[in-house]
Amino acid sequence: MRTDTGSSTSARRRGQRASTTPEPYDFRRPTKLSREHARGLQVVAETFARQWATQFSTMLRDGQVEPGAVTQTTYGKYVAALPAPSLLAVISSPELHDFVLHVEHDLAMAAVDRLLGGRGDVEQPTRPATQLETALLRGLLERVVAELPYAFAPLGAVTPKLEALETNPQFAQVVGPAEALVVMDFAVTVGDVTGTATLAVPYASMQPLLNPEGSEQQTVSRTNPAAEQGLSDVPMEVGARMRGIRMTSDDVLALAVGDVVRLGHPADSPLLLVAGDRAFARAVPANRRNRLACLIVDPRKDRS
Repeated sequence: MRTDTGSSTSARRRGQRASTTPEPYDFRRPTKLSREHARGLQVVAETFARQWATQFSTMLRDGQVEPGAVTQTTYGKYVAALPAPSLLAVISSPELHDFVLHVEHDLAMAAVDRLLGGRGDVEQPTRPATQLETALLRGLLERVVAELPYAFAPLGAVTPKLEALETNPQFAQVVGPAEALVVMDFAVTVGDVTGTATLAVPYASMQPLLNPEGSEQQTVSRTNPAAEQGLSDVPMEVGARMRGIRMTSDDVLALAVGDVVRLGHPADSPLLLVAGDRAFARAVPANRRNRLACLIVDPRKDRS
């Protein structure tokens, strides 16, 4: 009887292991973030969340920030998952180079409402922030970014600076789409509005802090000079694009000649210059002789 019981118990255990859902693993991009590094970054996230909550409570009269998971992904997947409009703060530092802090649009607009004396509990508009709203958010996020050196202190010295605010995730391209990214998730509450925020830092920039003694090999360039030279002559389709809108199938089928469709692109905002599906510059409409043209503009001068 003992032998039978032991056998049935082992069979159940084997069955439990067999029924466990397998986790996907991409052998082309093996995980680089070790458990030890993840624990260290979790401490950074917890410290940053406490300091961030203090700033929000002081400036907005009410604010909570809870740390979430620390994960790794690619920059292309990260940007593709962000909604538009969003609030992305492009941050630079000599130690980490360029990285981004993303805050959901509803949270950002609720913060603006509270900065102007409101309660932040009304339905927020889905348009990009105006120049006045952007200025208020910049002052708020500068206070938040100033807490990063204290949070990263266990790993090393960091001197961040808020460089720009973007409402379109495609314009916050700090690294290539295939580059590895370390993402810290946060649950943020402003008044009655709850949402998410993320701090995303390129893994290559994080390596000197995670491996101060050079225990791992430094990241080497994966670009072949011959391939790079050959790609420079490849023709590409480039076009100018406005921000689109969402319409139901019935609305599309009901369109007739003479109807006016209101797009989600502000009249004073530059167009997106795109190659394939990726935007790489901003431009304003122009003309050259008898053809339409676009004039490239500095994206940092347009924050509406």
